[in-house]
Amino acid sequence: MFTGAACKRLALEALRAADRGDIDAAIALADKVRELAADRRGLARWVAVAAGAVGTSVQAAPEASGDQLSRALGHIELGLSVLPHVDPDFAVAWRLQLLASRISISAITGDQNQLSDDLASLDSAWDRMQSDPTYALALSIIKPAMTVILGMLATAGWGLLAQLRLVEARRVLLLTANWSAEQHDDKVELISTILLASIAMLAGDREAASSFADAALDTRDRGMKFRTPLPPSTFALLDAMLARVCAWDFMRGAAPARAREVLRTTRVRLTPGGREELLPAYLLVLSHELQLLLDLGEIAAAEAVADATDVRSLFKGVAGGIVAGPLIRLIEKDDRALAAALVRRLAIEYEWQVPPSLFVEHLGAMALLCADNRDDEIAIDCVQRSVGYLALLGSNQWLASGRSAAFAEHRRLRDQCLAALSRVRDHPAAGSLGQEVMEAWRERSLRELALSPAAPLSRGARQLIADLDTMLVAMTARDQELDEVARSAAEEQLDSIRGALKREVGVGYASVLTPRSLAPSVLSSPDDRILVSGCVAVDSQGASIVSVTSIPGHAPQLRTSRASEEVLTFLKIVRNGFDPVAMSRVALFEQQWQSARVSLSYALGIDLVEDAACDLPVELVLDDDLRSLPIAALGTSQSPVGIDRAVAYAISAQPSTAASPANSSSTVSVLVFAYESAPLEVPALRRLEARGVIQLTVVSSLVSLRSALEAQRFDVLVISAHGHGSGMEYRFRAQGADVLHVHDLLGVRVPPTVLAASCYSGAEGESDISGLLATLHAQGAREVLSSLWAIPAKESSEIVSYILERIPERESLATLLRGAQTRFCEGNRERQGIYWWAGLTATSL
Repeated sequence: MFTGAACKRLALEALRAADRGDIDAAIALADKVRELAADRRGLARWVAVAAGAVGTSVQAAPEASGDQLSRALGHIELGLSVLPHVDPDFAVAWRLQLLASRISISAITGDQNQLSDDLASLDSAWDRMQSDPTYALALSIIKPAMTVILGMLATAGWGLLAQLRLVEARRVLLLTANWSAEQHDDKVELISTILLASIAMLAGDREAASSFADAALDTRDRGMKFRTPLPPSTFALLDAMLARVCAWDFMRGAAPARAREVLRTTRVRLTPGGREELLPAYLLVLSHELQLLLDLGEIAAAEAVADATDVRSLFKGVAGGIVAGPLIRLIEKDDRALAAALVRRLAIEYEWQVPPSLFVEHLGAMALLCADNRDDEIAIDCVQRSVGYLALLGSNQWLASGRSAAFAEHRRLRDQCLAALSRVRDHPAAGSLGQEVMEAWRERSLRELALSPAAPLSRGARQLIADLDTMLVAMTARDQELDEVARSAAEEQLDSIRGALKREVGVGYASVLTPRSLAPSVLSSPDDRILVSGCVAVDSQGASIVSVTSIPGHAPQLRTSRASEEVLTFLKIVRNGFDPVAMSRVALFEQQWQSARVSLSYALGIDLVEDAACDLPVELVLDDDLRSLPIAALGTSQSPVGIDRAVAYAISAQPSTAASPANSSSTVSVLVFAYESAPLEVPALRRLEARGVIQLTVVSSLVSLRSALEAQRFDVLVISAHGHGSGMEYRFRAQGADVLHVHDLLGVRVPPTVLAASCYSGAEGESDISGLLATLHAQGAREVLSSLWAIPAKESSEIVSYILERIPERESLATLLRGAQTRFCEGNRERQGIYWWAGLTATSL
C-alpha cells in the first residue's frame, strides 16, 4: 500500500514538473517510479502516467539534449510496454498520449520508420475509439488530454517542416488538422493549416497552398477561442508565414500588386514597437517583402522599404540574420565590400544560425561576393555549405513544374559556386570542392529526373526515394548534433531503405536513385584511376567549361575556360545528333571539330592526363552538352586516347576494369541479337566460335532474346541492328522484324559487357537517368560500347570486329576500343576525320 501511494505521488509530481517544462525533474521522478514499481504489475498504471509526464515535458522544455531525449524515449517505451497490465479503458486512452509523445521525439531524432509506424497506430487507435461505443469510457478519459496530444503533434509537424522533411511533416499535420477540427481546437487547427499551406508552397502545389491558406484565414477571422494561450511571438510567426503563402499564391496568379500589399500590411501590423518578442516575425515578413521586390526588379522600391525600416540597423543578433539574403543582394550593387562583410558576419558572428530556406538560394552569390572581396575562407565556407544544401533545393517536389524550377535553381547555384572557386583556385580546397559541387548537383538532378513521368518507376519506388531524400536532408541539417549512436542508427535506417529500393527496382537503378550523404568531403580523390569531372557553367558573361582533374598523389586541379564560339557551335552539333546526309557535311564537321579540339582538350585537362604518363585507367564524368563529346579524339597528338566515359552515377562504383566473367572457364559466352538486315558482327563471331574461344548464341526476335537472357548467364551481349530515337523512345529496328524498345530490356538480366554500336545509341543528352545506356547499366551491364552520332556502317563494323576478335582477352572495352581506333587510323589514311572512327565510345560503371 505504501509503495502504491508513493508511486502515485511521484507520478503526479512528474506531471506537475512537465507542466513547468522541467524535463530533468520529470525524468528523475519517473526513474523513481520505475524503481518502486519494478516487477509489480499492480503499479503499472503509475509507470505509464510518469512516462506520459516525461513525454509532455519534452514538448514543454525549451530545448532537450540528446541524453534527455534518449532517457525520455526509454520511459515512453516502458510506459507502452506496461499498458497490457492496466485496466483496458485507461490503456487505450493513455496509449494515444504515449504514441504522440514518441512521434514528437522521432521528429527531432529523425527516426523515420518509428514515426511512420506510430502515426499509423495513432490514426487507427483514434478511429477505433471514435467508431466503437465500447470505448466511450476511454474517450472520456483521454478528452481532457487532447489539447496536449494535439500540441505534441503540431510541434512535431513544425519541427519536421523546419528540417524541410516535407513528406513526413505533411502526414503529421494532416492528421493534426483533422483531429483539431473534430475537437474544435481552434489554436491547433490554425497552426496546422498554416504549416500545411507552407508545405504546399514549398512543394510548388498552388491549389493545396491556396486551400489551406483560405482555411487558416477563415479560422483566424471567425473569432478564435483558444483553450490555452498562444504566445505572441508564435502567433506573430504564424501570421508572417501565412502572409508569405498568400503572397506566393498571388504571384503565381500574376497579381504582384496584391502580393506586395499582403506583405506590406503584415509587416506594418507586426512592427515591434519595443516588443522584442515580435522582432523575428517582423524580420521574416520584411525579408520576404524585400525578396519579392528584388525578384520583380523594383530596386528603388526595395531601397525605399529598406530605408523606411532602417533594415541595416536590424542586422544584429541571431534574429537579424533573417534578412541577410535580400539585404546582401540589395546592397551588393552599390557596395560589394559591405555586402561581403555582411556575409562574413553571417558566417562568423551568427554561425549560420538562420533558417536555411532564407539564405540557401543566395549562397552562390555570397560565395562570389567574398571571392571578389578576397575573403577566400568565407567564400570556401559558402561553397561547402552549398554542397550540403544543393540537396535541399527542390526536395519533395511532387509536381513537375516544381521539379523543373528546382532543377534550374540548383544549376544556377552550382554555376555560381564554380565561378567563385575559379576566383580562389589557389586555395588548397578549391579543386576537391569543385568536384564535390559537380557531384552534389549531379546527385540532386538525377533524382529530380528520376521522379519525372519519363522514368519507369513504381509508386513504391518513388516513395522510397522520397524517404531517402527526407532522411538525408535531416541528417545534413543536424550533422553537428548527431552522436555516434544516433549516427549509427540513422545509417542502419538508411541501409534498410536502400535495400528496399534495390528489391523494388533492381541494383542498377538503385545505384542511380539512391541519394548519398552530401556533407562536405563526400568525394575523395581516387587512388586507383585518373578522374576528370566537367560541366558547362553559365554566368552573366557567358558559358565556361569547368573541369577538375584528380590524379593519384596530386591535389585535384580546377580549371575554368571561357567557351569560344567555335566550341559552342560544335557542342550544339553533337548535342543534336550529327547526321551527315551528304558527304560535304563530313568535311565541315571535321573543320568545326578542329577549330574546337584544342580548346576542349585544354578545358578538360587532357594535357594534365597525358603529362601524368601513368598506366592508371582514365575516366571522364561529364555533364551538360559535354556528354556528347568524341572523347577518344581529345588527345593533344590527334591520335585516339584511352579514356572511359563514366556514366553520371559511376563515382560510387568500382573503376572500369575487365568485366567479371559469367563463368570461370576460359571460354567467353556471347549472345548476339541480330536482324538479318544487319548481320555485320556475326561473321567475326562465327570465326571465334570455330576456334573454340567463345560460346556463341544468335537470336533474332524479342521473345528469343528474353528467353535466352532468362535461361543462361552470358559474358557479352552484342546488339547488331539499326538504331533510332533517343531516351526511353530509343529502339532497334529492321523491316519486317520485331522492334526492340528500351523498355523491353527492363526486368531482364543483362551481361556485364554490351556492344550496342548502333546510330545514336550513346547520345543520351543531358542526363544518364533514362534511355538505352541507363537501362543497360541498370540491368547489370558494367561497360557498354555505343555511338554518339549516325556512324558509317562499314567503318564502324571494322572497328567493332577488331574488338570482337579480342573479346576473349577479357580487356576492358575502353582498352579494346582504343586499340581498334588506333589500328583503324593507321590503316585508313583517307578516313582520318573523327566522323569515321570517334563516334564510338565506351561507358562504364
